[in-house]
Amino acid sequence: MNVFPVPDGDTGTNMLLTMQAVKEAIQESSNHDMASVCQAVSRGSLMGARGNSGVVLSQILKGMTEVLEKSDLVDVPLMAKAL
Repeated sequence: MNVFPVPDGDTGTNMLLTMQAVKEAIQESSNHDMASVCQAVSRGSLMGARGNSGVVLSQILKGMTEVLEKSDLVDVPLMAKAL
């Protein structure tokens, strides 16, 4: 993941900063139903993405939220589908 364009060794840091942006987006959300949380995760990860790895992570999370937001309960089969 960290070879193009520059293998600068900050992949983990960028992914952590992206996930911290997700956490903040969820905390700032006024609603905590599944659809609202998924929207916060998707938007927060994209807007807070750092570096190439953060953008890649945000797109993975976006794909997961597109599946999860349609349900109020996340069980193993649904999580498997989201992944």
